[in-house]
Amino acid sequence: MTISADIENISLLLSAINVIFSIKIIRKKPNLRWFEMSLIWAFLIQILAHILAELVGNNMPLLHLYTLLEFVFISLFYKDILFKNYNFSRYFNYALGLVVVMIIYNSIFIEPLDEFNSNAKGLTQAIIISYAIIYFFNRISIDLIKNNLILNRINAAIILYYSGSLFIFVFAKFLMENSLLINEYFWEFNALLYLTFQILILIATWRIVFPKSTNIRE
Repeated sequence: MTISADIENISLLLSAINVIFSIKIIRKKPNLRWFEMSLIWAFLIQILAHILAELVGNNMPLLHLYTLLEFVFISLFYKDILFKNYNFSRYFNYALGLVVVMIIYNSIFIEPLDEFNSNAKGLTQAIIISYAIIYFFNRISIDLIKNNLILNRINAAIILYYSGSLFIFVFAKFLMENSLLINEYFWEFNALLYLTFQILILIATWRIVFPKSTNIRE
């Protein structure tokens, strides 16, 4: 068993815990519902990917499907916490729909379902990173950093993971075709990033599931 496999198993365990938390949090914190849906979706895809890999070997179609709905869920999450009170909100769904069409087009005509979808992953991750950066600077500008700790921690986790893995996904095909050793190191790094992401999300949501007396806005 490789180091990457060990990290993935730990990540899967933490992901399962975060899914259990998500089921409780969705009712308590409506503004987190879309993000929690993305965590549940990621966990389901991980399980299905392992099963499909054992049965047929190629689980790439799941990555295409995961990329699509991951982007939709996280986009709706940022719409609720960031763009809801802006004039841009009325056009947000159109912009989201356009990117969804681009993802589907890519999966049908450019990068088939049995291949790695580097184009779609690169595009969606770049947009998600943009959401997170806009949120960060928006929080600074209205001086609410200390009053939204849970959202800030989730946003920090998103910036860390998606920024770190963007390069890997964009150049995944090149790495797989040209250097097996470097490719392995990069995927181990990505697995470590995802483990860190799950840990940060667990820390961020722990207080919601196990609340303490506090005046901090969550």
